[in-house]
Amino acid sequence: MQGSSSRLSGGELQRLLLAQVILRQPVIAILDEATGALDARTETNVLKAMKRRLPRTILVVVSHRSGPLCLADQCLCIGRGGVTIVTTGMVRASDCANEVSGNVN
Repeated sequence: MQGSSSRLSGGELQRLLLAQVILRQPVIAILDEATGALDARTETNVLKAMKRRLPRTILVVVSHRSGPLCLADQCLCIGRGGVTIVTTGMVRASDCANEVSGNVN
């Protein structure tokens, strides 16, 4: 894997590592910027597939982008005021942006 990984693009390497997570079916998977090298559409499709294929796995997705929010059951926003649970269920990017900036309705 190490020798051949130098011939892969960032997105290809990320997809390969995400495939390993699917094959291992862990109880918890922490994906820290795991889809950062993918475009927004591919990122959403990959995360949807992971969520569908790993129904018993707790996926913790760390991202600076708002794309994963649409798939989140819960969202923790880390900002100047600390860590906040924004909502459960349908998470909106504006909810997280408001929490980070301190503009909570």
